[in-house]
Amino acid sequence: MDTPETSPEDEPYRVAFGKRLRALREQAGLSQSGAARAIGLDRSFYAGVEAGRHSIAADRLPGVARVLGVEVSDLFPRS
Repeated sequence: MDTPETSPEDEPYRVAFGKRLRALREQAGLSQSGAARAIGLDRSFYAGVEAGRHSIAADRLPGVARVLGVEVSDLFPRS
């Protein structure tokens, strides 16, 4: 599926990305199920992305951005 190899050092980045994704999803007024369905992901996998347990493949990012009504660059947390 969308589970690229990750290392423990990547965890802070996955968690930050997941928090950003959740905030954008909530801003868009979508449930996890609705967002996952629109993106074409399993809801439990999508929930894992938001929780920082899973990574989403880069080729999925344009679709994620489209569903959330943002630009791809907006998916990434600002420092």
